Amino acid sequence: MMQKREKTEIKLFHYTDNSSHIRQIRNLLRQEKSHMLVLEEQEIERILKENQGVLALFNNITVGFAKFFENGKKDNTPVLEVGSLVVHPGYRKKGIAKKMINELLSTAKHTYKKALLVAVIRKTNINSYRYFKNLGAREIAKPQGFGLYPPGWGVDKFHFFSLNNIKS
Repeated sequence: MMQKREKTEIKLFHYTDNSSHIRQIRNLLRQEKSHMLVLEEQEIERILKENQGVLALFNNITVGFAKFFENGKKDNTPVLEVGSLVVHPGYRKKGIAKKMINELLSTAKHTYKKALLVAVIRKTNINSYRYFKNLGAREIAKPQGFGLYPPGWGVDKFHFFSLNNIKS
């Protein structure tokens, strides 16, 4: 007789006090070549505590992470940048990134009455560019009042996408 395997779903969380989840997030970010910055564990913990991030767990293993942060204002409207979006390679193409983005959109709408949510993608990151286009994100010019980048990170090296109109 064949046993039924239990289907385990991906679960999203805004906070964890499990230090191994924090380390797993950092390792995911470190392994992903397209990320410009790898966050320190204390920063990841702060992001989650302040409800500015989301982690995806499968069987208590971290398989994804994403965050947003305020990066300027446009006409007194906060511009929130989605960043550090990462999904474990073995769990890609399963809708995890979209679930995390939708969760961040929901959190941002709850936290901020009005905000512009933006994804910033390096022009060399073709996979992320295609992903956001397929998601229905609208490519936009760099938002006026958007945050500053360190020298050498000119805006001509990035694509900007508005996430406000994507369908969940």
